[in-house]
Amino acid sequence: LKLQFLYFIGNMKALSRGLRLGSRVRWHSEEARAAVLRHFRGEENRPDVGANGVAVGMEKRLREMAPREVTGLPCVTRESIERVLAEVREGRRVPLMDAMQTIMAATLILQQEPSVKKMSGDVVVVGDLHGSLGDFLHIIDTYGLPGDRYQFVFNGDIVDRGNNACEIILLLFMLKLYTPNAVHINQGNHEDKTCTMYYGFFHECIAKYNMQLYECMMTAFSWLPYAAVVNDYVFVCHGGLFDGTIDDIAAVPRGTGAQLTMKQRDMVTDLLWSDPSDSVENWQHSGRGVG
Repeated sequence: LKLQFLYFIGNMKALSRGLRLGSRVRWHSEEARAAVLRHFRGEENRPDVGANGVAVGMEKRLREMAPREVTGLPCVTRESIERVLAEVREGRRVPLMDAMQTIMAATLILQQEPSVKKMSGDVVVVGDLHGSLGDFLHIIDTYGLPGDRYQFVFNGDIVDRGNNACEIILLLFMLKLYTPNAVHINQGNHEDKTCTMYYGFFHECIAKYNMQLYECMMTAFSWLPYAAVVNDYVFVCHGGLFDGTIDDIAAVPRGTGAQLTMKQRDMVTDLLWSDPSDSVENWQHSGRGVG
């Protein structure tokens, strides 16, 4: 088993100690944990590292990973999720190593999902959270954890503006690992790198963690699906309608290196940025300049 993880610049000894995970995140096998330790200790060839310390070619390596390798990554249990929820309520922070492993594992799962996710059954659609931990906890307290009774669509704009976007997105990724078919996270316009630089998420990541974690988050966000279809009847996207069909959106690639045609870019812009209006018939260009 060979795992490709981010190469961290820093104290390798401390990093190795950090891999002795507590009960929040667990490994499916000791072999997987040992493989990552060998990588960090320099016993395996390390990937090339860019100026910002993020492994060059990480996106390509993630795409090339076979789905079966996901089982070697950290998993979460209901017990560990409930523990993290309790500690987050007390103002505690998810440790860096647990956070990084959670993001990487969630990214691999997101890569395997379609650009438009079809869901059936009882579904709760959650609007913009924008870093409001109180709103997120209220939803969990009201409807229970995903999979208990309901499936959830978190319809984008999870981050920015609020102070606890890191905690929310990490909890969502843990829930995605725990019940992947009961948690769907749409991409919103604030899951864009430019928005995060201006509206707070970048600074939150740097203050609570580091640049490596932020870059890892951005890679994960680039793989978030564009929309969901619930019970073959309700189309759910963050922004508005677009000039095309659902099949057109389903064919749009994702990821940081995705090559989109001009039409595909226009469709995604409308999906993420357009706003409803009571005074406009049909449609018109948004005053924001996009959508």
